[in-house]
Amino acid sequence: IYHLGEYSRVAKSIEEPGLVWDLNMQGTAGVLEFCRKKKCKIVYAGSSTKLADAREDGTLGRNLSPYTWAKAANSELVANYGMWYGFPYAVAYFYNAYGPRELSGAYGTVVEIFKQTYLKGGPLKVNAPGTQRRIYTHVQDMVEALVLVGEKGEGDEYGIGSLDDYATIEVAKLFSENV
Repeated sequence: IYHLGEYSRVAKSIEEPGLVWDLNMQGTAGVLEFCRKKKCKIVYAGSSTKLADAREDGTLGRNLSPYTWAKAANSELVANYGMWYGFPYAVAYFYNAYGPRELSGAYGTVVEIFKQTYLKGGPLKVNAPGTQRRIYTHVQDMVEALVLVGEKGEGDEYGIGSLDDYATIEVAKLFSENV
């Protein structure tokens, strides 16, 4: 079972903790119960925010928002279910997906927001200082990696992302110098 269907917006989740709870915590508990009963392998889509370094104020990436907390807790719950009930599992951590059919607007990804703003001729907005670095990974690369994790992976250790990272300002300038 590939469990990829959860709420996935860090900042927006601050406004919607109940929705995050329903979709991520309750939903994952249901998927895990199905896997327990069927003794089938689960490949869980964790979030790279769990692995983020502490911010200057000491806040760990896993505690930034209801989303980041739920994803970190679910990664641990998947591992515990596998141990408690003896079924195989793998957890894969995604790094900023981009590609076809992305969302823009309130639930959008930075790449799609920049793309849509560029297509409309508007200036691209980057939060200062713009030097924050992120790894971006094309959705097709994620799919190929997930298939491998499903076939051969075991445990909580699969980071799916590019080896390169980019400052947000660099990504914006790929679309336009009008930043």
